Amino acid sequence: MASVGDGHGLTRTLALTQMIVAPIKLGVRRRRPDRSNRLSFPSGHTASTFAMARYVQQRYGPQPSMPLYVLAAVTGVGRMEGNRHYLSDVLMGAAVGIAVGSVTGAPRGEKLTVTPTPGGVSARLRF
Repeated sequence: MASVGDGHGLTRTLALTQMIVAPIKLGVRRRRPDRSNRLSFPSGHTASTFAMARYVQQRYGPQPSMPLYVLAAVTGVGRMEGNRHYLSDVLMGAAVGIAVGSVTGAPRGEKLTVTPTPGGVSARLRF
């Protein structure tokens, strides 16, 4: 059964995922295979979908998360088939997403705080 705070948990998960992906993209500055001006490494779409899948798995177990993992895999393949990402972009996106979902979905109480700020968002993880 979903808890009331899970909408916030998923929001925090997605926000933290993008807070990690964005600086990596800016640091690596890899161009996409389609040569557009967008940055490629890592795949943000793949990171986000794997983060959601892992979050749900941490909270509710493997059964409810299986469709989300399928969606995440299809997303990654679709990003490559659409000539938006290389395999390494998708694999790194999956790794980032799984790592973030593992932290935010773990049953440790509300130790992760993601707060909107004028310049974006800030995250704080209490140990």
